[in-house]
Amino acid sequence: MARHLRWSMAVLACVFWNVGAAGAQTVKVTPLGFAAGEFSALDRALLFEDPTGVRILYDPGPTVSPTDSRLGVVHAILVSHGHGDHLGSTPPIAAAKNAAVIAAPNLTNFIGKKVQAITGMPTPSCPPSPPGVGFNEMTVPRPGPCVALLGISGSRVVTMGGSGVEIATVPANHDSSAAAAAVSDPLKTELTTDGLSACLDPANGFAVKFTTNRHGGDGAHTDK
Repeated sequence: MARHLRWSMAVLACVFWNVGAAGAQTVKVTPLGFAAGEFSALDRALLFEDPTGVRILYDPGPTVSPTDSRLGVVHAILVSHGHGDHLGSTPPIAAAKNAAVIAAPNLTNFIGKKVQAITGMPTPSCPPSPPGVGFNEMTVPRPGPCVALLGISGSRVVTMGGSGVEIATVPANHDSSAAAAAVSDPLKTELTTDGLSACLDPANGFAVKFTTNRHGGDGAHTDK
């Protein structure tokens, strides 16, 4: 686990850099999890706040509570893969915060069903852009939780109007499976019988271009 944390922090140190001329316009980064201000044993969660006000939560594991006072407004949630220490609290946070969940196609469908179990309503796809706006541009805040598919080589822009945060995927050589316990029956029983897990697309890293900075996500992640 210690090596896992060193890898995660090394990735952040290498790919988070300032590309803006004005030092005042910076991205606020808040680590979340059981240990305040640090990466905890079961979480690599980070909350990013762009100078435009867009707030993006990255990989909220099981120790991040929807009632955590540090969360505040969450416009979008990025999920790199299906392991519980990265996916963990995404459904309840998305439901509580009316957040857009951005992840690989099968993973977003899986999360959408989990959100539906909380809200009691089908989780819609995030609506298309208004006429004249880029196809993958999403305006926040949303009136309710939604899911936005983002496959390899895809990109999306999250904006409050005007300049926005651009999110693109990068390949990650890492497993992305959900434990059988997280799957509904009858598939849950079938998987448990054979000692299998459910594949939720390949893992992704994220290249995030803020209006002043960039963050590379989990592209060089390892669990070993």
